[in-house]
Amino acid sequence: MVLHRLIGAASALRHLPSKAPLLSVGLRSMSSTAGDFQVPPGTPWFPRSIGELDELKYRILEGGDQLEADHPGFNDPAYRRRREKITQKAIEYNYGDKLPDCEYSAEENKVWTVVYDELMRRYPTHACDEFLEVLPLMPYDRRFIPQISAITSVLQPLTGWTLRPVAGLLSARDFINALAFKVFHSTQYIRHPSVPFY
Repeated sequence: MVLHRLIGAASALRHLPSKAPLLSVGLRSMSSTAGDFQVPPGTPWFPRSIGELDELKYRILEGGDQLEADHPGFNDPAYRRRREKITQKAIEYNYGDKLPDCEYSAEENKVWTVVYDELMRRYPTHACDEFLEVLPLMPYDRRFIPQISAITSVLQPLTGWTLRPVAGLLSARDFINALAFKVFHSTQYIRHPSVPFY
């Protein structure tokens, strides 16, 4: 359910200078040519190419098929199995592969409808102008959860941004590292129906 955040993030980032340095502190010894620089010793890992974002699938903090005891779906074996099936698609995805679609159940689409309707009610007073301008172009339908491939097919030509499936939560550092490549990580599983606004 983080898809609506992408448009806001993309519009905020478009105000940055086109050649804004992504890394500046402590990396002065790096050459300006991507790929041929030496990373100073002790620097935490970061992706230096879009293909290296594949490594982030092994750096999930929480979520995916592993739920905390206070999660609404923790005691629901069917929900857990379904979530595990969806997260497996994200784990199997590699850069360059076709974005995986999910066949959502009627119950999952119903959760989407509840959340969608509430967001649409709030957007006029809570969303930025850039988001509201692009919203009608997005492949959103209140009856069906949008596929990340469909969203990417609209966003990429307009903004250069793509969505990428992720199995669970990334650290803020890893999430932001992906933004440097105009990649927005998004889970594909839906919230538990008992608490759609969890």
